[in-house]
Formats: sequence, C-alpha cells, structure tokens
Amino acid sequence: MLILFFTFLSGRSSNEVSKVAVISTNPLIRLYKNCITSQQQFNIMKLAKERLVEDTNSGFSWSLYLRDKRDANLEILREIAMLAGNLSGLPWKLAEPVSLTKYTANQNYDLHYDSGFITQGKKMKRAATFLLYLNSVAQGGETIFPRSINGSHVSHNPLQNEKPLLKDICCDEKVLKVVPVARSCLVFFNHLINEQYHGDLNPRSIHGSCPVINEDKWIAQVWLHHEAWGSNVTDFW
Repeated sequence: MLILFFTFLSGRSSNEVSKVAVISTNPLIRLYKNCITSQQQFNIMKLAKERLVEDTNSGFSWSLYLRDKRDANLEILREIAMLAGNLSGLPWKLAEPVSLTKYTANQNYDLHYDSGFITQGKKMKRAATFLLYLNSVAQGGETIFPRSINGSHVSHNPLQNEKPLLKDICCDEKVLKVVPVARSCLVFFNHLINEQYHGDLNPRSIHGSCPVINEDKWIAQVWLHHEAWGSNVTDFW
C-alpha cells in the first residue's frame, strides 16, 4: 500500500504546495500535498456540505456535478478548476464543471475508467483527472489503481486481472492505494500519450474508491480535456 512521506524545508509556509511525487509511471500519476490553502479547504467544504443533500445520495456515494452556469462564477470553483489546469498542464477553460462527492461508512466506487464512454453520441475523451481530498480519512477510502505499473520509488505491483473485484483487492498490500489526506490532490492521465496527445484509453488507468470504514470522505474532482468536448457545458468557464 502507498505510504508516502513529504519533507519540508524549514521556513516554508504550511500553505505552500509541496514538490510533486510521481507515484506511478503507467498511468502517469502525480501526488501533491497542500495543493490548496486552509481557507480554500474551508470554502469548498462549506459548499459541499450545502449542496450534497439527501437527494444526491446514489447509494454508493453522495455526488453532484455542478453544471449550473451560475456556479462558474463562484470564486472557489474557478480556483479549483485553474489549479487542475495548472497541475495537469491542460487548459482549464476546457475543464468540465467541478464534481463534489461524499462517501459515508461502507460506501465505495467500483473499479472504472474516467474516459472512453459514450455520451450524447460521442466518445468522451477525458485526458486527465484531478482529484482533491477535502479531509483526511483514518481507515478505508483509499483511491486504488490495481493495474498501475511501478516505475517510481513507491513500491507496488500491478495485478494481471484486467478488472478484479474491488472487494478482493482493497486489502491487498501489493497494489497502489492512495490514502486520503486533507488538502492533497492527485492528477492522473487516462490515455496513452502519443505525439498528438490523443492516444487510446490506457487500460491501466482503471481505478476505484475503497469502502470508507467509519467516517465520511469528501472529495472534489475536475476532468480535463485537450479540446472542446462536445457538450452543452463545453464553454462552462
């Protein structure tokens, strides 16, 4: 299981983004600590608690895709979208609206891909995923990448099964799992990269969210694109 420690130089602000840690090379996954300030954390958590009401509970999570055009003018959401663009190297103006999610005890998200599915008659091509942890979770709730290849200093081994069952792998100490830590964020790339940056879906980008054991897990996500993605909210920002 991933256990990553960050070393800070004396005198660094507690709100300064730490140096990036590459935790997988295939797919490329980068982990940052302190990627938002304490004030930004407060602001986005306040919004999440206001918006994630009972009717957003699907059974496996509480989730809301903030597609209302009025939300595009909220400062905290624009800050999150711009951060996602900066850390991924992709244009934030082409980012999808921010998605807010809460997992309560025993809730999880089965293994899936963030890209390659059909929507409105067109294949969605999300180049990268930005995932922001809004709180720390002591037990469970890890983001798991069972097929990622180790090319970094973080020790993990890929499973050969293309799509194992989540319940069978969340206790496997050999696969890559990222523990939720407040104000840290993940950036991972969903496609094989070629010269035009428009490769096929990377089968190793499959991932999921392990069950939360005894507390809530709060996250925000932004999906990023290389080009306009053919939705009525393409010009959201």
